[in-house]
Amino acid sequence: MYVLDQQAIRSVDANGIVPFVECWERYYDYANYDDRVYFAELNLDGEVTPQNIIRLLRWKDPRMLTHPKKADGEPNPRVVRVLEQIGSINGFRNGGLTADEFHAVTQNVFPNGMIWQLFLFHIARPSEWPIADQHVFRSYSLLFKAPAPDSVTAYRSYAKAFRQLAETFRQSAAIQDSTSLDVVKTNKRVDNALFAFGQFLAKYAR
Repeated sequence: MYVLDQQAIRSVDANGIVPFVECWERYYDYANYDDRVYFAELNLDGEVTPQNIIRLLRWKDPRMLTHPKKADGEPNPRVVRVLEQIGSINGFRNGGLTADEFHAVTQNVFPNGMIWQLFLFHIARPSEWPIADQHVFRSYSLLFKAPAPDSVTAYRSYAKAFRQLAETFRQSAAIQDSTSLDVVKTNKRVDNALFAFGQFLAKYAR
């Protein structure tokens, strides 16, 4: 039986991270979040296409971002605004835009949605910018005794902690990632564990 050791996680202790990930990733909602779609649509060997973008948005939020058109035939402005900026997304992916320049783009696309701004960062550079979500932030806040990020700037502390966790998990579990997609897949295991644990905290740990 795995018993959570918060200090082991917080100090990026290999003895704590591996059992934590292996335990909690089993409770991730694979039925509603099909990671096979996610991995395929990141298109890491090239630039993302409009179809990649549409499917990734649908994967992230099928209720609000399913298609460029709503059920009544009217344009879905959220999806349309993202598709209009596909050049900027690929520009950031390829190093043509700085993070600050791309942040300005994402603010125009999602002016009131930090989580969605960061998802565009993630689509462009998934190994550098982990997925932002209320559940992973809840896990981060508890495990690292840190406030949940409330801005893209504050999110950088979470991203740093996430990368440390993922790298320690990779080394401790003797995972040999040979491609950029392999790196993303290992990172996603850590993300899935944090997501599931954060959901647990929301439901049961009050």
